[in-house]
Amino acid sequence: MSREIMQKIESLIPLLSEEEKRRLACQLGQSTDTVCQPKSLLGIWKDKFPPTFDVENELKEIRSAWLEDMEEMTRG
Repeated sequence: MSREIMQKIESLIPLLSEEEKRRLACQLGQSTDTVCQPKSLLGIWKDKFPPTFDVENELKEIRSAWLEDMEEMTRG
């Protein structure tokens, strides 16, 4: 798609109602184009961390920190 066409499309988006934007997003989401297909996170992040990296442990630590932050926020 040319840059000119993309700019025209982007200029028309604000003219759409919220319902029209949702319908357009749904229609575009049904595309079979490989560009729109989600990429595997395993494939994207493969070899980015050492083999000894413990994903589950790191996620537990992140969740724990988030819970602590949420508790502090609710306490005021």
